Amino acid sequence: MLEGTINRFNLVDEPWIPVADYGLASLKQIFSDTSIRALGGNPVHKIVITKLLLAIAQAAFTPENDEEWKIAGPEGLAAKVISYLDEKRGLFFLFGDKPFLQMTGISNASIQKYGAVQLYIATGNTTVLNQSQVDRNLTDAEKAQLLIFLMSFAPGGKKTDNSIVLSKNYTGKSNNNGKPSTGKPGPSLGFSGYLHTLLTGKNMIETLWLNLFTQEQISDIRFFQLRDRSTTVGENARR
Repeated sequence: MLEGTINRFNLVDEPWIPVADYGLASLKQIFSDTSIRALGGNPVHKIVITKLLLAIAQAAFTPENDEEWKIAGPEGLAAKVISYLDEKRGLFFLFGDKPFLQMTGISNASIQKYGAVQLYIATGNTTVLNQSQVDRNLTDAEKAQLLIFLMSFAPGGKKTDNSIVLSKNYTGKSNNNGKPSTGKPGPSLGFSGYLHTLLTGKNMIETLWLNLFTQEQISDIRFFQLRDRSTTVGENARR
């Protein structure tokens, strides 16, 4: 994804999100156009992009409780997100010196074709059965979609370059002999798969509002609570 130092294709303004009966929309359009009913694309596209939109919504506005959530409503959430996107616009360039969701530490990884991480594309010694399986160049919008996909549903396997370790002394990407291990699947995929459940509203803004967490809900969800720092690694592993 790192292509020079030119800041171009900003996800806030450029259309890249597939929308049902609409085409492509920008982040700002998603949170300002009430006629956008639902996302388009395949089911995985819908899940990963909804997760990104929810992450942006939570960063822009996390109400304290249900009462504050109700008072804000979809319109209040949308207004806060638009303000957030205007303020943080410089962090949403797909290319440049601070590319979105990317870090310079991965620049040393082995370079592969985009098709290597697209499950429906035939690469390497895989047999090509039809034209849709042929690797091709992607548009900037498709590159943005693929990047979001890999944040959640990255496939495991040997095409992943596990020699790149971003956290010092982290050994989770190595075998017992110290050599790089086979890559593990992304956090939304897992070994056996997960059930992804979302509430839906009359449009995308309402859908995102319905799925927004409050501070009280986050505090009640044990998964998000900080572990006791006195707990040993062994005790954590048994949980």
